[in-house]
Amino acid sequence: MAITEAAILVSVGTWIGIATLPIGGYIAQRYQASNSVMIASFLATTCAILWIPDAALPLIPFIVFGVLAWASAGPIMALPAEVLHVDSRGPGMGIFFSWYYVGMGVLPSLAGLTYDMSGVPAVPLYFAAASMIICIPLLGMFRFLKSRASSSLEIST
Repeated sequence: MAITEAAILVSVGTWIGIATLPIGGYIAQRYQASNSVMIASFLATTCAILWIPDAALPLIPFIVFGVLAWASAGPIMALPAEVLHVDSRGPGMGIFFSWYYVGMGVLPSLAGLTYDMSGVPAVPLYFAAASMIICIPLLGMFRFLKSRASSSLEIST
């Protein structure tokens, strides 16, 4: 596909995400379901990404991506505030966003490298799908470590 056509498809998913991002945050907060929203979003996004290479009409998985991928953004960005004390929240968020932007710079480059190494246009999409699905055990690890830290604080007080 020509680069301009590909850019339009990616743009569709992004523009739809502008509208759906606050909806995901609202649902997560309204129903106290941030874990469910994040996991559902990770799974749906993975499915949409894996659908792209075989889609007869690629616009449809990009629309699905736009509707569902961005729903987890608000709950994800709220995670650091769950574990940072008020007095360390500023520096803690600085560290969080530093790593966030490192990831935003490095991961697309790694995805491009997968194409360079394989020569198969779908391989960067598989990399993206794997990056999404790994968020589920990472969320589980975050929740486990948070509960472990909370229980050790209760024991020590």
